[in-house]
Amino acid sequence: MDQETDTSLPMASSPPSQANQGTDFFLGAHNFSIENQYNVGEQTIVMKSGNLGLLDILNPIPDASYTRNRKTSPPDSSCLPGTRQDVLKKVTSWADSSLLGWNNRPVMWLYGYVGCGKSAIAQEVAEHYARKKRLAASFFFFRGSGDRSRTGKFAATIAHQLAGAIPSTSRFIETNVKAHAGLLEPRTSLSAQFQHLV
Repeated sequence: MDQETDTSLPMASSPPSQANQGTDFFLGAHNFSIENQYNVGEQTIVMKSGNLGLLDILNPIPDASYTRNRKTSPPDSSCLPGTRQDVLKKVTSWADSSLLGWNNRPVMWLYGYVGCGKSAIAQEVAEHYARKKRLAASFFFFRGSGDRSRTGKFAATIAHQLAGAIPSTSRFIETNVKAHAGLLEPRTSLSAQFQHLV
């Protein structure tokens, strides 16, 4: 006569109530640990494995800034010396006047057909302001490049770069991430992410 061996986990004698379901979920379990716990329903984030750094919390895209390896993370473009001077002057004049409060236009839209040099101009502008220690963040979208072709991690990546460029912003960014559960989730609107992170 064959015998069956029951290898299932023991069941609680009665189903747990909704209020204490979290504590009974691992009833009888042993030899495991939970490193990070995100209690979204309670609107808190509990860090069990010590203090995670802002990099770990934001999980930014590492190859999205102007400093990326352009050979492996395109676009691999830059302005040739002495070219695009008119448009570069317009962009830098706009940026400088925005900084001084002379300009009520917070966004400059650089547009043109595919391959006309928009990314090269953006790369040159980012490098220009980085040399002057005035670049807070940069992000280069690229079609077909995973997270860099979508906006899901855009705000978190900008916030991470901002914290690196202006360290005093780190604690505000981290406080907002902890105060607004789900802020870094893809379902959260880009405008809400920017409002709380940047």
